[in-house]
Amino acid sequence: AVIHAPFVQTPLVSPNPHIEREARRQILMSVRAAGALGLEAVTVHAGLPTGMTQEEFDPRLVEFLQILGEEAERAGTKIGLENWRYPATPEDHIRLLEAVDHPAVGATLDVGHICYWFENEGITALTDETAVANYQARLHTLIDQI
Repeated sequence: AVIHAPFVQTPLVSPNPHIEREARRQILMSVRAAGALGLEAVTVHAGLPTGMTQEEFDPRLVEFLQILGEEAERAGTKIGLENWRYPATPEDHIRLLEAVDHPAVGATLDVGHICYWFENEGITALTDETAVANYQARLHTLIDQI
């Protein structure tokens, strides 16, 4: 089983240190809870570089994802970085995961968010080029409506 860490108003990186600290506290709690519950992975969103450049945002994001990886390893779970508005392309997703370079940090692939990528080849590139910690295909439609 997989849980989703908080992602609404809980950015992994923020220009406001108080918001960032509280968001990170909540996300780390999710990782510890996942470990205590014996869950396979915790899905996180990278967020968007609000109030800073991409060049300022990315190193801080990578650093915190590495911290999450360490915490996940201690807890006996993994981190899945979900495709959303950022990373905005399969190449961005792969680049981020390669920069993080942690065995407990991989990808969560939300097929409902593939529309942000606008290319089917992205799925293959992501799964072929990364060690996917959590390949989670979540459909955003109700099965009973089919």
